Amino acid sequence: MPSKLSLFLAAVLLVGCQAGCQAAAQAPAPAVLTQAPPAAESSSATGITAPALPTGVWPVGVRQVLFGPPFRHQGATGSWYCRIKDPLLAPRFAAGVKEIAWVVNVDPETVKELQGKVTGEAGGELEADLCKAMKTCSTGKCWSQYGEVLRRRDGQPFQAGTYRLEFEVAGQKATVPFEIAAP
Repeated sequence: MPSKLSLFLAAVLLVGCQAGCQAAAQAPAPAVLTQAPPAAESSSATGITAPALPTGVWPVGVRQVLFGPPFRHQGATGSWYCRIKDPLLAPRFAAGVKEIAWVVNVDPETVKELQGKVTGEAGGELEADLCKAMKTCSTGKCWSQYGEVLRRRDGQPFQAGTYRLEFEVAGQKATVPFEIAAP
């Protein structure tokens, strides 16, 4: 039986995802955008087209993209880390949000560096804290995490609208749109 995520992706690909991705906002599928196995016909096709990435493919080594509220915790060494504990069900933040996080999880053997930025009209100057974890292993699988926690410098909520996470790995670029809802 196909998973809810595969049914959701099939529906979105058939209908197309127009500005706002209303289908993504209403679907029960999580906004954990995970890389599919490489396509047999092309070694450069290493990703999947998904609601938040309607065209193109993931750069080589990218496993998933997450959006959500940041979760900060102190590691055993005393260093502070962040992650997204509860990813959004769709790439859409609620109105009035003052802090957002994005994370790209990658294969640490393939990806050594990732550059990313968020563009959009936030309504004020943004400041960012890094949200990275280098080579984290759990149940035999390892990954590296790149990301940021963003907020407006004046402490006010983000302006409603469509934003874009743009990231690059080894010269390959990807763009993932997300939204902040209107009040």
